Amino acid sequence: LIFVLCASCGLSAKDGNITVNLLGEFKTEQRADLPGNATVLDAYAPAGGATAAANLKKARILRRGTGEPETITLNLKSILAGNSPDVPLRNGDTLILDQKFF
Repeated sequence: LIFVLCASCGLSAKDGNITVNLLGEFKTEQRADLPGNATVLDAYAPAGGATAAANLKKARILRRGTGEPETITLNLKSILAGNSPDVPLRNGDTLILDQKFF
């Protein structure tokens, strides 16, 4: 086994994999272990997709590095439809789906 330590995020990855947290309006909130080249769509599938209440147009990636946390807003609905490019994930990222406001 090969262990890689992510000093900036406090998480470790095994064999080149990354760990991503899935929070909010996923059918299953979880911590997912994914391949090192994983994208948002790779993380979306193991969570069983989104609930009907999810705001897919304003998904967020919370990325912690050595400085201030970075928030990346993305249109997951457009990515799922193939109209926008998929976004690569990094070890320690948190993918967040907020609830729609009706």
